[in-house]
Amino acid sequence: MKLDVGERLTLTGVIPKEGNFETMSIVENLKKALYLSEKEIVAFGLTPGAAEIPANEHTTKKIEIDISELGLNMIMKSLKKLDEEEKLNSFQFNVYKYLKEQEEESKKPKKG
Repeated sequence: MKLDVGERLTLTGVIPKEGNFETMSIVENLKKALYLSEKEIVAFGLTPGAAEIPANEHTTKKIEIDISELGLNMIMKSLKKLDEEEKLNSFQFNVYKYLKEQEEESKKPKKG
């Protein structure tokens, strides 16, 4: 799945903070995939703890992030819950919309 820095950080905020062993195992894998590495923080010119992410060619570029099907299901469930509770913020809305579009795209029959 291709995500930019803002999308990755938004998703880190919707994954469960607690749960059973299986849930927390999936959360651990999601954190490894979504959190920015120290190398990325330096390369992208980010300031740890800054309130905003500067828009530049690094932070807006979507890169392939390895998220398992279980992890994606967990993220979608969390976003759906926020949606049903009418608690989606604009960042979460945009990521949820993108993920739903990707989900629909993957259901379309492949050409060729």
